[in-house]
Amino acid sequence: MRFAVLLAAALLVSSCSNAGGPKPIETASGPKSAAQSGPAQDKGGPAMPQSGAMSPDAPDQPLDEKVAEARTAYEKNPTDAAAKKALVDATLQNAQFYMYKSPLPPNQKYPKALKGYKDVLKLDPSNAQASDSIAMIESIYKSLGKPVPEV
Repeated sequence: MRFAVLLAAALLVSSCSNAGGPKPIETASGPKSAAQSGPAQDKGGPAMPQSGAMSPDAPDQPLDEKVAEARTAYEKNPTDAAAKKALVDATLQNAQFYMYKSPLPPNQKYPKALKGYKDVLKLDPSNAQASDSIAMIESIYKSLGKPVPEV
């Protein structure tokens, strides 16, 4: 009887240790463990964008100085279409940096990105990328139950 109990316990322990823990998740780019796949979305809401996510064209450094230079050039000659385009492009790229690649904590980088996108829309009301990005940031704040920052 004692032998049967020991045998059953040994089988139980060996089968539990062979389970191996969490299984990898298969993706298009290959297997990925649950730890590598990042946090799960809760409540079905949008997840915070991760570094570089959805915008590989975001610069690696802030463009605040470039925006200031472009703004100065535009303010000197507001009828110059090239100066306006340079300001819109620099401001949009700077907003992309803060949205996707800035090392700042979310409570600092997302308001900066939001302001940049809103500045783009003031200059170019038909800019779809800025409009879509504003909508995404606002939906993130709303899904977290937080007020959208006034910028």
